[in-house]
Amino acid sequence: MLTTNCASALPCESGHACQRQVIEHGPGDVVGICTQDPAHCDPRPVIKVERAVYRLNYGRLFDRIAGQLNNKGDAKRVGEGSEFWSLGGIPTVGDHALPVFFVFAATAADIERALGKLIMGPRECFLLIVSDSRCQKPAHQETALACRSLIIALDELLCIGPDAKLTVGAGAHKTVAAWKHQVAPPPSAIGGDTKFPTPPGTEWNDITITFLSRDTFLIKCAGQAARSWDRIQIPEMFQANTAHKKPSFKWHILLAFAVRGPFLSHPELERFLASHDGRDKLKKQMSDLRAVLRRFFGLEGDPLPFDRKNKLYKPALVIRLDTNARAELWGDE
Repeated sequence: MLTTNCASALPCESGHACQRQVIEHGPGDVVGICTQDPAHCDPRPVIKVERAVYRLNYGRLFDRIAGQLNNKGDAKRVGEGSEFWSLGGIPTVGDHALPVFFVFAATAADIERALGKLIMGPRECFLLIVSDSRCQKPAHQETALACRSLIIALDELLCIGPDAKLTVGAGAHKTVAAWKHQVAPPPSAIGGDTKFPTPPGTEWNDITITFLSRDTFLIKCAGQAARSWDRIQIPEMFQANTAHKKPSFKWHILLAFAVRGPFLSHPELERFLASHDGRDKLKKQMSDLRAVLRRFFGLEGDPLPFDRKNKLYKPALVIRLDTNARAELWGDE
């Protein structure tokens, strides 16, 4: 967007790191003088159009981003005077959405500050768009991937074509689509006959479930690499009769062992689950959860045995929280 201001300095057209200071000798007599290396850069006339100053139209930029990502929500600045923005979210199941953020990054430190705010916040995973790919470092993407998130650069998502118009960067669009499918499977992948590819010979004590957020966990089985799963991928772990696919009571039981475990008594489970419907049928829900786990992993035996002597449920598999998880911020749905 063109402003009424005029630039007081211009970049060197020779490709050097210096700038030309703009000097006005009189109406129509304006020159650019190099103040750093005048021996190699002779003064030259400067025309008015060269001094034009433009201001970024935030609204149009964010509208174009929203058009490419199909995200919804108004753009809001994060922090007073910050160049860090929240751009709403990419719709997933029901009214859930993957949050999208944008940072105007002049240096790698700008991205690091934005990542710090996002990682320490209550959100589970996010898409961060940075204004300049040259500011990105491999460590930034590694940090994002550790919390199932993604970083892309604006010049990957939108680029300037030969006609000076913004065009779509197909590579970034595919990257975002693949990430979305991984962290928020489409409705066709919800529930059904989804099962974990449990290797032959696996026992319950070979399995570790690590909650990353309220709705996602990693499953590590024996010597295999850990795999990420979402609650809505697992049959009977969500309320199928609601539009929002809320967690089922069985899911909250599993979560209780991660948050308050590893072992829990019947009263402890009741206290943790006090705000959820179904607590009056806890024993029946425990039995149903055992059946769900047996079907999902394809194993026999009791994954959640009850120690009658000590009056404790002692899971045969490991159920825990990730060290970076903040259960107190997940809310109570």
